[in-house]
Amino acid sequence: MIESILKGKGALYPNIEETFKQLSQQFNLYIASNGQKEYLKAIIEYYSLERWIQSTYSIQEIDSGNKSELLALIKKKYGITEGIVVGDRLSDIKAAKDNDFISVGCRFDFAQ
Repeated sequence: MIESILKGKGALYPNIEETFKQLSQQFNLYIASNGQKEYLKAIIEYYSLERWIQSTYSIQEIDSGNKSELLALIKKKYGITEGIVVGDRLSDIKAAKDNDFISVGCRFDFAQ
């Protein structure tokens, strides 16, 4: 997958760059993903998402593989007291709930 990204065979969702631009003017944006570190790094670098994203975290960074714990780590590290989690998996919704954040569910092509 990383090779495909670097060859330009992927794409961001429509209007995501403008959405990130607008949101980042008022909020700090973080990525907490089930994706592997190398995959996330390739996406961030290829699309220059560091313009808007403060930091990116992979589920690989915690031993439990629990998205709620990953979000708790980010919350604690940055002193975040309120937030919104946008995700396409039940684990994203659960992580938001477990950390007293609002959740927004999305229906993407690849997750349930």
